[in-house]
Amino acid sequence: FGSGLVPLQFANNLTLVGIGEPPSPETIALWIYMNKGYGAFRGLQVLSFNLPVDASPAAVRAAFFCFYHWLDHHLSDKDKKMLDFRTIFAEQLLCKVGRWKKHTKE
Repeated sequence: FGSGLVPLQFANNLTLVGIGEPPSPETIALWIYMNKGYGAFRGLQVLSFNLPVDASPAAVRAAFFCFYHWLDHHLSDKDKKMLDFRTIFAEQLLCKVGRWKKHTKE
């Protein structure tokens, strides 16, 4: 779905209304890699993944997979249903982590 927030949000909205399939973890990880200036990449860094600005696609993918699968393992089925847990949720949560960290320093 390209780069930037508009195509990502458009794809997310299509998924949420049932028109499209949710992006795979691989697709979201690639989007994060291609858009390192946005919050999801920063969120991975805040969570202590060692990702320099020049991190490889494989490093970003590994970090996102760890985060995504940790959530998948630790959230209850009830929580997953309530949160509409899927890759979109994980990416958006990473964005919030990055923003939260930024605001707590101010």
